[in-house]
Amino acid sequence: MLFRVTKEVIDTTIFGFFCILDGVTAIEDGTDKGKLNLYYEKDGKKLLLNNPDEDYLHDLI
Repeated sequence: MLFRVTKEVIDTTIFGFFCILDGVTAIEDGTDKGKLNLYYEKDGKKLLLNNPDEDYLHDLI
């Protein structure tokens, strides 16, 4: 039972973290909110991993 509860907590935490990265969960109050951008960089090229025009990260898990 403890293992199942721990797994559920971990899954929920990861899902919530990805929702924040995707911008669907706010981390600040007010109307003028910032946004988080997660990039992968290699050889001078950048790839936006949490692109709002692509699949959401929280939908991929």
